[in-house]
Amino acid sequence: MSEVSQMDVAPRQDPGPQRRWKEALAVIVGLGLAAILGLGVWFLVRGDASTDPVATASYGPVIVDEATLRAETARVGHTVYWMPPEGRSLELTIMSDGTVHVRYFPAGADQPGSQTPETTVSSWPMSDPLARAQTSAASEGAMSQETAGGGLYVTGSDSPYNAYVAEPNATALGEVYDPTPGKAWRDLTGGKVTVLQP
Repeated sequence: MSEVSQMDVAPRQDPGPQRRWKEALAVIVGLGLAAILGLGVWFLVRGDASTDPVATASYGPVIVDEATLRAETARVGHTVYWMPPEGRSLELTIMSDGTVHVRYFPAGADQPGSQTPETTVSSWPMSDPLARAQTSAASEGAMSQETAGGGLYVTGSDSPYNAYVAEPNATALGEVYDPTPGKAWRDLTGGKVTVLQP
């Protein structure tokens, strides 16, 4: 009987696990980069240390008319942005930290709190939103444009669904979300978004 060498019986290296590990590492790195980009947006709108990081709704979500929207947002004490409804239904949510979200639904909507992505104008209270917008405008991949009042519109190439506005002396950063890529930026720069409360 011939002897079998140690090389013949030693388990061979399976290249599969190593390849799978490299793929897993690539996924982890990709998720890490996505998290960093997400944190960039989070710091843009939530950078004040005084802000409650886990805000809950103190009003709404509820379908409101324009008069109710104006009355309720007058209580928050900071700049509030909006777009005139143009026949759409308005859903208002005011968070415990003062953040205001106004969502726009097709006319006749009466189911507040729906998870359907809809055009939303948010107002994030902060001490110097224009400085925050200027810092973001200087970052790589950002696109900005000056407003008629000397403020700034800002968006990022990696977030075609969101765009931001900050005006001089404002006490909140305005954000527009739209599920159609690029529409938030067009609505902002086209003058559709205005100040509802000073």
